[in-house]
Formats: sequence, C-alpha cells, structure tokens
Amino acid sequence: MMKFLLLFIFVATIWAQCPEQSEAGRRLYRCVNTTSGQVAGHPSPKKPAVYEYLGIPFAQPPIGDLRFAPPQPFTGSDSLNGTNFGYTCPKLFTDELSLIPSNFPDVVDNYTASGISILDTFTQAGDGPRNNEDCLTLNVWVPKPAQAPDVGSKKAVMIWIYGGAFRDGATESHIYDGSTFVDQEDVIMVSINYRVNIFGFSGDSTGPTSNYGMLDQRLAIEWVYNNIANFGGDPSRITLFGQSAGSCSIDYYSYAYPQDPIVSAMIMQSGTIPALPTFSSTQAFSSWKNTSSSLGCGDASADPASVMQCMRNPNLTTANILQIAHIHTWLPSVDETLVFSDYPARAAAGNITTLPLLIGNTNNEAAVFAAQSLMSGNPVDIPQMTNSTFACPTAARANVSTASGAKTWRYRYFGDFPNLQIQKGVDAGAFHISDVYSVFGTWPTGTGITGAGKEQVSLGRYMRGAWAAFAKDSEQGLSAYGWPVYKPEEETVVRLGWKNSVELVLDRAEVWDSTC
Repeated sequence: MMKFLLLFIFVATIWAQCPEQSEAGRRLYRCVNTTSGQVAGHPSPKKPAVYEYLGIPFAQPPIGDLRFAPPQPFTGSDSLNGTNFGYTCPKLFTDELSLIPSNFPDVVDNYTASGISILDTFTQAGDGPRNNEDCLTLNVWVPKPAQAPDVGSKKAVMIWIYGGAFRDGATESHIYDGSTFVDQEDVIMVSINYRVNIFGFSGDSTGPTSNYGMLDQRLAIEWVYNNIANFGGDPSRITLFGQSAGSCSIDYYSYAYPQDPIVSAMIMQSGTIPALPTFSSTQAFSSWKNTSSSLGCGDASADPASVMQCMRNPNLTTANILQIAHIHTWLPSVDETLVFSDYPARAAAGNITTLPLLIGNTNNEAAVFAAQSLMSGNPVDIPQMTNSTFACPTAARANVSTASGAKTWRYRYFGDFPNLQIQKGVDAGAFHISDVYSVFGTWPTGTGITGAGKEQVSLGRYMRGAWAAFAKDSEQGLSAYGWPVYKPEEETVVRLGWKNSVELVLDRAEVWDSTC
C-alpha cells in the first residue's frame, strides 16, 4: 500500500466531552478529534440514540486554483459543530431544469403526490441556494456508545456514494439519512460529497486526468480510513455501497485500485460501468472546449493553460459555468489511470479487486424514467432499457466477480408499495431508486402520501439486516443470514421483496439472464 495514502493518523485525545452548548435548538454531543479538526456531534432528530457529525470537510475548498483540479487534503484545525450538512456540489438539475417543472402541467397531472416527491428526489431539484463549489464534505452517523470508542470492539463502517448520473447528487437529500440504518444495525455510516458534471468530470487536457469527482471519492475514503477509529469504527471493515452512478463509481474504483482498495467489501445497487457511457478523452474534451469557448475562455486552438486560468477566474461564477454546461454531457472519461478502455481484458488479467461483493438491481429499473420520455416525446422501452442498462450488466459484473474468485452475492429487488407509485393508475413496480428507500428506511413524506405499511417496514428491516450482515462480516455474514453465495448455474439469485415478503426465494441466473 502507498504509505502516504494509508498512514493511520493517531490523534492523542480521541473522545473529549464538548462544552455544554447548543445551536438552533440542538444539543451538541461529544467531540471527536479528526485530521479536519475537532468535530462536535448531536443526537439525530429522527433517532436520538444515533449521533450525527455533519458537514466535515475532507478536502480544501475546490475553488480558485483548485477549481478543475485534483482535491487536496483539508488542512484546517478549527473546531466544527457538525450540526449542518455542507453545501451541495453544483448540479445541473435546478428548479428550472427539474424533470417535472411547472411548465409541464400535463405531465405533473399524471403523477401521484409520492411520484412527484420521488422524481424531485431523483433529480435532486429544488435546492439551488445550497449549491456551492466549496462542497467537499462528509457526514458520519454513530450509534450512541456505551463507552469511549478507544475501549472495546470497533464497529463496521459503511460509506455511501450517491447517484445522479454524474450530473447531480447530494448527501443532504433526506433519502440518504443514515440514522435509521445505524440505529437498527449498530454500524457506523458515512456519506460523502463529490464533484459532478463539469466540476467533477471536466474533460480538460491540462493534467493526467479530468475525473476529479473520482479523486474526491478516493480522498474521502482515505479520510475515513485515517479517522473512523476515533468515532469507534473499524478501519479494517469498511464497505463501500452506492446506487446508480454511485454504484458505477464503485465499479470504476474496483479497477482503479486493485492492489490498494483501502476498503474491505463492496455493495453495488443498480449500477455498473456499462450503465452509463464512458467518454473517450476526445469526447470529453469536446464538451470542455465548447463550454470554454462559449464562456469566452478560448477554444481548442487556445493554449490549454490560458484556457484553464480563465475558467478558474473567480469572476466566472458557478452560475455562469452551469448556464453553458447544462447544454453538454459530462461523464467519466478514459485516462488509463482511473478509467480504462479495456475492462474485459483487465478483468481477464486479474487487474481488478477481489473483494467480497453484494450486487443487484431492481426488477423494473427504467419505469422511473417515464417522466423524461413523456416530456421528450420519445417513449422509453422500459423492459429493454431495464435489461440493457441495468440487469444484464449487473449479471455480467457478478459473473466477473465470481470468476475472479471473489465471494459474491446477487439479488433482484421486487418491492412494490402504494406509497412508491409514480404515475396515477400505473403500477411502476420496483423501479430505479425504489430499493434505496427500503435500505435507508426513508419513505416519501408529504401531503397526499401514505405512510409505510407493515410489509414495507418489515422488508426494509430485512434488507438493512442483510446489508449490515455483509458489512460486519463480508466473508460469512450473508451466508449466516441464509443467503447462498452466487453461482450462476445454481439457485443462488435472491428474489428480494418477492410479493413484498421477506421470505427467501431463489432462482438460477438463467431465469433473469436469458435475454442478455
């Protein structure tokens, strides 16, 4: 391992009592010393036995000369109150660009109250003022300790990476609140912000990579490794888990750091490298040069360093950049360091992590994209998109993992509940992101939205139990939970939430993979 990356940083005073104080009606709890300074937590409003440490910076603000640049470790030492989430990294979906804007009343009229809430969550719309380039923070949820974290056994750690098609996403979204999971399963949860769209995947040609969002993820993982013991966590039991682009990120990560993954296990929900396009360097640079040209910073013929200097000018605001950037596509691009052009060959050569893997997808992934298809006038073939974008790549990735010798578990999610219906009179089934509500226990709320029923609550509890069993013991935990290790030729694919039940139902892979 690279020593400077994996140096475990010892902090002399691990767990100190904070001075009696409160902020905005929230009582501050104990302080934890970290490499980012001393951080005070507070009881979660949802689960008072869980303590939140929010908005902890893990990198220097990516502004000025650090805009469109690799992240640098945070060097501040001021005390932090940990009461509020940090800023959301600038997003392309804003109030004006939501999938369900007010100028599409005919579309909105077709959706249930819960459907509008789900789509608002899905697009991360509605919080424009919270967008800020100074966004590289993370959040920690910790079970109320019976003793100081330097005494007794350490807890398993789970790091959440959000989705959003590499365009959008935010840890502060209510759907990713870790308190219910932590309260039930006695693990530590961390969620991390990373740059997206042009700020995270710029396509510029000034350095060895422009996949800055992936470097953000790596730096956050290093921060967790170096600091989580001070919260009572076990740095030898860190599980990455994510959904959609977050899951794609984990797939990319598994190839980028085969010998130095830091983490001990991975959970991939509805996302693999093929789920979203990967740009060539030429394609990525095209988006960059067209944007820089439109902003008056120069086109492909201009000196790259001069273009970059202009694009980093503080007079060029975030809003200025996003106004042009939303016209273009921003995705991970091949750099042969973090993103590669030859994944099948790399897998065959063993250039991939062999960490235990839990992987799966929902049964009707593409149903959530119905809003886009209604507005664009280009209907989506839901079964075809579900298979080609999600189910078949999931099957292929599970098979790669098994072939590499890694212990692998595979599921297909079927949960289908009234408060997760998107369109009026249309059963969406288990759509993209619907499993996340079950994993976190964060159901849609609001006027006209029914609460979670008994079956839904039971399934969520069962899934959190499975995810946590894997995180606590990635080699044997799921087997002890009753799930068989995935073998394509045997009945080892778990039907998760089949008929909204927690009953264990198993299939051969061919039941779902015959069309792949």
